[in-house]
Amino acid sequence: MNTEPTLSDTMSMRHRIFLVCIAWIASLIITYPSPFGVFVLFLFPLGIIRFFSPWDTSSISQSALIFAWCAYAFVSGIVLVPKKKTLFYACYLFLIALLLFNIAGCRRVLHYASFHAG
Repeated sequence: MNTEPTLSDTMSMRHRIFLVCIAWIASLIITYPSPFGVFVLFLFPLGIIRFFSPWDTSSISQSALIFAWCAYAFVSGIVLVPKKKTLFYACYLFLIALLLFNIAGCRRVLHYASFHAG
């Protein structure tokens, strides 16, 4: 029995990188649609922390943000590993789910900040 994936079952690295970049770019644009969002991009992982944490995110440390960015880099890297389409899309959906939770958490933070700012 041949266990090697056929050409139709595999994805090129270029296509995998393209899809991961599209997911990241779309999530950043959805989260920060204003051009001024560029100035707060470093806070992007705050959304996932806020989505899953019951406490106030204003006290999140810099090390928590660095850890979250490293976790995102790790997950994004892992998504690029599988050559088989089915495994790639399973990993890709996991990344998309994390990004969607992050967007929802960022929206909470932005809504809270705008509500309490004025």
